[in-house]
Amino acid sequence: MKLLIIASFLLAVFPATSTVAQNIEDNNIRIAGVFSLTGFGAVGGKAEVNGISLAVNEINAAGGIKGRKIELTIEDNGSDLKNTATALKRIIATKHPVVLLGPNWAEFSEIAAPIAESHKIVMITASGYKKNLVTGKKYVFTMLPPHKEAVRPLAEYVAGLNQKKIALLVSTNAFYRSLADGFKELMQRAGRPVWKEIELNPQDLDFRTLLIKLKSQHVDRIVVFLLEGAPTYTFLKQSKEVGMYDRLIFGPSLRYDQVVLKNPNIAEGLVTVDYFSFDESEAGELTEAAKNFAASYEKHFAIKPIYASAKAYDSVYMVKRAIEECGLTSDEIRRCLLNMRYK
Repeated sequence: MKLLIIASFLLAVFPATSTVAQNIEDNNIRIAGVFSLTGFGAVGGKAEVNGISLAVNEINAAGGIKGRKIELTIEDNGSDLKNTATALKRIIATKHPVVLLGPNWAEFSEIAAPIAESHKIVMITASGYKKNLVTGKKYVFTMLPPHKEAVRPLAEYVAGLNQKKIALLVSTNAFYRSLADGFKELMQRAGRPVWKEIELNPQDLDFRTLLIKLKSQHVDRIVVFLLEGAPTYTFLKQSKEVGMYDRLIFGPSLRYDQVVLKNPNIAEGLVTVDYFSFDESEAGELTEAAKNFAASYEKHFAIKPIYASAKAYDSVYMVKRAIEECGLTSDEIRRCLLNMRYK
């Protein structure tokens, strides 16, 4: 697949602008999280849990945090919103963690955030971002930059094409909705407003009528934020059949879409954009710390890390530093994170 634009970000922590603490007599420091380990979100959840596990193992092998080992508990939400809430409440009630890591992705993080806030437990998500995720919350943090910044290179590229009829297709999904909104805003500012926006039901796999209609309307380019899996593969196949393939510009899903990766010819020659790359050959030179992390990750898990793997890994070390410098209570950890500068 042809990769056109890469935008990489330094570590950014966005906090919301007590104190529930673990029993100080406990020997271990308890950290917990809820992630998608099965279902459609597993591609992200497993990568983040790998990063977290790697950091925990390193820290424990080096003596832990102030001589105390980290006790890590991870539960699977099955990529389900209701299960996210149930699993999180269960972990809080039974494990009494000092910090909650995750969940992965916006739709699960927005379920978890008010629960963490109500229990006054610091929550750090590596890949969850929505405009109001942390608004009004003291204990919720995200490591992900605002989506408007993520899609800026895409908007600059599309605006630079100087074409009038830009159609925007977006799946009904919190993450892609946020990306699409950021893209539209930037295109408007560039004087190239989106000509038409169409929201797609992720369950609908028949795109022919839509594609034929867009073809008859002489659309210049179609920017696609489509949910990974069957919808993406089917959309690509049908776009080829109706002669609209060469007008597509795809969002990030192609880079980790397991169906497409198993059938790469379906995306041959397609322009796609990856906002969060951790591949040195594409993103440019990595720092020495990033190289070391990537090498260790690949050694342990026999796969390359993704951007969120690194964010999740760093979140554990930030928690370690916060506890060492400020203390073990929620308010002490929160205060340290608010004032922390961490590259």
